[in-house]
Amino acid sequence: MKLYNNIINDVLLSIEEKDLKNIPYDSTSNWKKNDDYELLFKKDTKVELGASPYKSVQMNFVTSNDEYFDNDEILLIGKDIPKIDKKSNYARIALLRVDDMPDNDEAMYKEIKNLEFVKYNMFLDGVMMRASALDKSEQIRISNKASDNNFNFSTLGSEFINRFKENPLVKNVKMIFITDNDVDMKYLIEKSEKSDEITRALNTVLHGMNFDCQSCNLKPICDEVEGMRELHFSKKK
Repeated sequence: MKLYNNIINDVLLSIEEKDLKNIPYDSTSNWKKNDDYELLFKKDTKVELGASPYKSVQMNFVTSNDEYFDNDEILLIGKDIPKIDKKSNYARIALLRVDDMPDNDEAMYKEIKNLEFVKYNMFLDGVMMRASALDKSEQIRISNKASDNNFNFSTLGSEFINRFKENPLVKNVKMIFITDNDVDMKYLIEKSEKSDEITRALNTVLHGMNFDCQSCNLKPICDEVEGMRELHFSKKK
């Protein structure tokens, strides 16, 4: 699984000179879960991540390259949640190492989408998460109650990692959170959109929607992404 590796490299290169703090991962994290989405009003909110006028972005990258991973870990660029004054930019980057993606291409696409859908099922008590598939944004409100109980990125990252690893295909997870307002969010948003283009191109290839490469508007993606062209032509046989 190398489809997203070029984008992973670009993203990691863009933040390599930033102050990346390694914060604790807790495999036994047991923050209270709710059964459904929790609505938080502003009067009940202590911190907003990615809310206007600030920017937000989220991205998941599935890869078989173990060079990106030492183990399961959480990295932070910027302030942790308890130290944020009301609002800030917010980026969440999840690198997911998989060893045994299904041989069936359509099953592989389904697994990639299943891992993306994790973000829509994170019902943490005192935390309202709003993720948009349209613009790749992800905004989070942390309640006064959750703040009083020291909700932080160690907790959020641990809950994400544990949820991702419920899928037996996922061997390691690297979570990167960004709240530093000096980070180039526009660049990260562009990379997130490119990642989404790769996933759409994969869907196009798998369903044989366009075998005329010259007329396909996704041709630049196939030309650029390692493994995509080989996959495309294998579906024509």
